[in-house]
Amino acid sequence: MVSVVTQATDVSLQLVKDVEQIRHHIETNMASKADLADLRTEMHAGFAGIDSRLEKLESRQEQTENVMVTKGELFRALWVQGGVLATLILTLAAIMVAFSAFLLNTS
Repeated sequence: MVSVVTQATDVSLQLVKDVEQIRHHIETNMASKADLADLRTEMHAGFAGIDSRLEKLESRQEQTENVMVTKGELFRALWVQGGVLATLILTLAAIMVAFSAFLLNTS
């Protein structure tokens, strides 16, 4: 009887120790609500940083697109001005030729 009770007590004590080890393992390895809240806060801060960088990139892209549009408009304006200048030069040359011919005919 004593042997059986001793063995049962030893098994019971070992079981208590095992349960305590499991509880300790769970407590040390599981995240608490505060840990999860901290992680959530860190994630939100990280996402806010990413969102900020994306907004800056989008702003730069819009600026680049605006510069390209303006460059195209300036290029077209320069071509128009060049055409007008060429027309004026040719018109002046034609007037000079006509005036020269007029002077030669009147002399």
